[in-house]
Amino acid sequence: MIQDQQLTNSGNLDKLTENERYIWAAGYFDGEASFFRSSPRSHGVRIAVMCTDLDILQTCSKWFGGRVAPVRDLRVRKPLWQWGISGDRAVSVMKRVLPYLHARRAQRVKELLEIAACRISNLERGRRMTAARVRNRTAIALLRERGKSGGREETKTV
Repeated sequence: MIQDQQLTNSGNLDKLTENERYIWAAGYFDGEASFFRSSPRSHGVRIAVMCTDLDILQTCSKWFGGRVAPVRDLRVRKPLWQWGISGDRAVSVMKRVLPYLHARRAQRVKELLEIAACRISNLERGRRMTAARVRNRTAIALLRERGKSGGREETKTV
């Protein structure tokens, strides 16, 4: 009985609206995905998921692009697969799933979106930012978001 219900539920993913797909993906990514910079020197961002459920990764590929590839890991008995997207496609997905992520994961995605925004801004200006400047700008943006002014607390006079 449970198997029949699971088969029926898996077919329902095709019936989701576009917004529902991003909500579903946010829940899945919150538990399974890695959000990171493409490389330490890069300002590009990436989303990757590694798991043994090929059908779920194929759904992610169908909805958001990217590719699914086998991963060889001798520690895992079942076949292991990886799906990933990067660049503008990853930025677009991160923006859409952000409102539905838990706080810790949402914070990481905000940091990566800031890094990606710096990259786009610098490409428009025709210059490249160093990783240190990106980290500094990200820290400043986070402080502003939290309502602090560079670590100094403003005092009110009565």
